[in-house]
Amino acid sequence: MSEYFEDKDFDINDLNKISLLGNEFDNCTFNNIDLSSIDFSDSKFTECKFLECNLSNSKLYRTSFRDITFMGCKMMGLLFDTINPLLFKVEFDNCNLANSSFFEIDLTKCKLIGSIFLMSIFHQVI
Repeated sequence: MSEYFEDKDFDINDLNKISLLGNEFDNCTFNNIDLSSIDFSDSKFTECKFLECNLSNSKLYRTSFRDITFMGCKMMGLLFDTINPLLFKVEFDNCNLANSSFFEIDLTKCKLIGSIFLMSIFHQVI
């Protein structure tokens, strides 16, 4: 059964209390949390912020990212080509997205600020 979270700030102490699999997050902030290798599948994030988080190697199958800000995040090895592309809009500000895949993902509504995309896969002009 999925849960709905709105206007919440999450930190490392909250990780044991919630699941990120199949839940919905609206206007939430995730602060300095190691989310590496977490399964985000079927989750929906709307107007959320991830600040100084590690999301490397997490599973993003059918995950929705709508108006999301990632600041100072480590996001290596992510497969954005498996997300739900509907209304995909993100800002990557000083993030490390090395070895991530954006194959056939529309990035025209995305902001890429001072971020690393070393050896990442793109299949369109950004």
